[in-house]
Amino acid sequence: QSAKLYYNFTLKAGTYSVFAFVKCEEDNDDSLIMAVNGAQVQVANDFKLTGGEYKAFRIGSITLAQDGTYTLQILGREDGLAIDRFVITTKSIWTE
Repeated sequence: QSAKLYYNFTLKAGTYSVFAFVKCEEDNDDSLIMAVNGAQVQVANDFKLTGGEYKAFRIGSITLAQDGTYTLQILGREDGLAIDRFVITTKSIWTE
């Protein structure tokens, strides 16, 4: 059974990038599905990292048609993917 993460958030209408801080056990464990309010938005994979440190990856973008509260769902496709945190932002490139 792959991991599932659900997060309710409130934002204004607009387009946002979603970044996840991930690490993988093996190269075959590196994909996830992102959905908003149950509708699949993006499949992210091929992070090309194993073990070690968490690293930020842009897993997709979401466009919200109106101000409101939404549910972000991140669903692991394999069982070796670990997510430390995620960020929803107007930035398209992550800098720490």
